[in-house]
Amino acid sequence: MGQEMDDERFFRPEIPNPYPGQFERIEDFRYHTRLVLAREPEALKDRARRGNSYVVAEPYTVSFRVDGGARRFLTVPAGMLTDLVSVPWGVRNVVGKVGPHLEAAIVHDYLFLAWQLLEPHGARRIDFRFANEVMFAGLRAAEVPWHLRKAVQAGLRFPFFSWSVYRESDGECFVELDEKFAARRTGRIERPIPTALDAFDSTAFA
Repeated sequence: MGQEMDDERFFRPEIPNPYPGQFERIEDFRYHTRLVLAREPEALKDRARRGNSYVVAEPYTVSFRVDGGARRFLTVPAGMLTDLVSVPWGVRNVVGKVGPHLEAAIVHDYLFLAWQLLEPHGARRIDFRFANEVMFAGLRAAEVPWHLRKAVQAGLRFPFFSWSVYRESDGECFVELDEKFAARRTGRIERPIPTALDAFDSTAFA
């Protein structure tokens, strides 16, 4: 059972609109920073009551081109709650919560909730497709095996499931890490240093 979180720890980051609108293809995907996730002592619960035991501990940046245009950079803000890879029941015997697909999945999580930080924006089908295509491009860039890519694609294209998840409001999905919260309360700002006990580098699961 997750702990009830102090409301002061939740925040809503200001973000640029990551969605391009109409598009045909995503290509030349690149990873620019390592993915670092921190785990709280107790499983976190966001306002929508989805279990999220991990937090993006450092800003996570990727880039890609849309329809052959200029390179677009996308940064997942630190503090985003995540349950790692959300796997539909039909492909859970093939796709695990962690693995070489994790990096792309974190970007996908962010694009599934970013529209909620843009007012007024709303859940749009074209942005939903963009989130999925960015993940597919990220899987290719990470050289995820063909059978895993196809399993992920099948899960995301499962009728009604993926779209219903996308359009659902997630509530508060960004939280300050324990170290940052304590520093703010005492008037000090210190950069949290992840340790082997409360954080991990995703490359350990590759």
